[in-house]
Amino acid sequence: MNLNNIFLIFIYCIISLGSISKSKYHFKMNEISYNSEKEIEKIRRDSLIKNTVDTTITQTLPEFPGGQKALGLFLQKNLRYPIDAMIGKKEGKVLVQFTVNTKGEIINPTILKSAGKSLDNEALRIVKTMPNWKPAMLNRQPFELTQTLPISFNNLGVINR
Repeated sequence: MNLNNIFLIFIYCIISLGSISKSKYHFKMNEISYNSEKEIEKIRRDSLIKNTVDTTITQTLPEFPGGQKALGLFLQKNLRYPIDAMIGKKEGKVLVQFTVNTKGEIINPTILKSAGKSLDNEALRIVKTMPNWKPAMLNRQPFELTQTLPISFNNLGVINR
């Protein structure tokens, strides 16, 4: 092999390596721009999610002060099993429907499901004596909402279910 052939082989190798490195560089450039497009899409998606959260309707239901446990304690402490119902061994579940207005007051209590006149009257009496509830909220604004409260009477006493 003469020097010319070695020189040509050497130049061919350099050109080949240069084109390989250029194709790798070109691939990396495409990959970088692809990543940039992915990043832009992620930013767009994140901003859409943030905008969705900002415009989502938030609602909370009316709540007895102190929550469900406090409601159960209130009923246990204040409900009186009617004597005629105890003597007659009357039991049952009374469904009382009422509205919690924007101030948290209980208005318009009515019986949806009866368990007998004396049990119904006691359920209505206790609902009327409840303290004000936390009103329902819709986007941080109070609004009226109707609630249904089941009150179970049994010979062992009164159970809120």
